[in-house]
Parts: sequence; C-alpha cells; structure tokens
Amino acid sequence: PNIPAAQTVVVTFDVVIVQNPENEDILNQANVTASFQVNPNEPPVTINVPSNVVNTTVQSGNFEVVKAVNTDVATVGDVLVYTIEVINAGSVPATNVFFQDSIPQGTLFIENSVVVNGVLQEGADPELGFPLNNLPTGTSVIVTFEVLIDEIPQGNNVVNNANVTGDFLVNPTEPPITVTVPSNTVMTIVNSSGLNVMKSVSATEAGVGDTLTYTVRIQNSGTVTATNVSFLDPIPAGTTFVANSVTINGT
Repeated sequence: PNIPAAQTVVVTFDVVIVQNPENEDILNQANVTASFQVNPNEPPVTINVPSNVVNTTVQSGNFEVVKAVNTDVATVGDVLVYTIEVINAGSVPATNVFFQDSIPQGTLFIENSVVVNGVLQEGADPELGFPLNNLPTGTSVIVTFEVLIDEIPQGNNVVNNANVTGDFLVNPTEPPITVTVPSNTVMTIVNSSGLNVMKSVSATEAGVGDTLTYTVRIQNSGTVTATNVSFLDPIPAGTTFVANSVTINGT
C-alpha cells in the first residue's frame, strides 16, 4: 500500500519452526522497496531499505546414546560387558534422566554389576530401569553392566540396545518436553560345539557267515567347523573286519 508522509504501516506474520537450525539461531531481516516523487519535475526515486536483523535462539533437547560390547564372538558361559555412554546433545540441561535396557534372550543379568561413572549401583536392574543424574548441556554419563550367556540364543546372536528418557525445558513459558532416544544396536555371535553320532546296523538278527554293515552318521551340531575329526570303532567279539569295506560319504 501507499504510506502517507509521517505515517506508519505495521506488518506481522508467523512462521513455524519445523527443524533445528544450524548454530541454534534463526536470523531474519526484511527489505522494503518504495518510490518517492521528491521532485515533481523529475522521475520518482526508488529506494530499498533493509531492516535490522533479529535473532531467535532455538533451544533443543536431545541425547546421543552410544553402546558397545566387549566382544563380537562368544560362547555359552562367557560374560558380556555392555558399556553405554549417554551424552546431552541438546542446548539445555536434561532432567529426570532414566536409563532402561532389556536383557537379551539367551543371557542372564549379573546382579550388582551396574556401574555408573565408576560407582557401583547396588540393586540396580537395567531391565526395570533406573534414574541417572541430571545432565548439563554437553556432559555425559557412562553406564556399564554385565550379562552371562546361559544358552544359545535364537539365531545364535545376542542382540541388544538401550533407551534413555529425559526432560528438557526448551521454552521457559511451556512445560518441559520429554525425549526418548534409543542407542545403536550391538550384536555378539554365540558359537557352540557339538556332535551328534547315530549308528545303525543292517540286520538285528543274523547267523554265522552273514555280513553286518554298520552305518554311522556324524553330524556337526555346532556353529563352527569341526577340525581334526577322527573315527574309532572297535570290532565286536565274534566278528572279523572285512578289509577295504570302509566308505566315507559313499566313497
């Protein structure tokens, strides 16, 4: 619109913050262009005037949760040590921080193995979860605990991740927001050893002079290759071994 001399026009508009900006700041500046007939005998003068720059700092609440395990390969009876670092990656302090970690299938939680920043937490149970101290911006806490592999898990893999929940007061005029962040997933392959040996005979009744054929099926029931495999079968009394009668897989 036209603006008479010495008059003011006020323009307002709204925007919605849809993502965190770089460097946490939203900067904005307006530009106004207008023409002025300052001399009736000359063409109008067009000018462009920028406004001052306004700045809004966008506060954010977020965690970075990094999980590690002490070994990628194990077997039944081994102990796994999980280490989880919880970092306040937001721009305001985190309060009511809560840690939870479901114990993976195939393992048992070792009681009184929870340690937070080097301090033993007696009675703490990751499955039920437990509170952590408030975390100022940029600070972190390290949680460790142990589990015992008590059986071969489904798929031979122990898979696990943690979850951290906390409150962030990003806007002092509104209630805190609650943020839950999962960690990365870690996996340990559980190897096992085992053999299944099944023997059969060609006849359950026979007479002198008959030939008995013994068949032995050997199955590797483990999860890794069996090496240095040897076979021994004492010849029973009352029989004589038939030379060159041994075959392995038909040959």
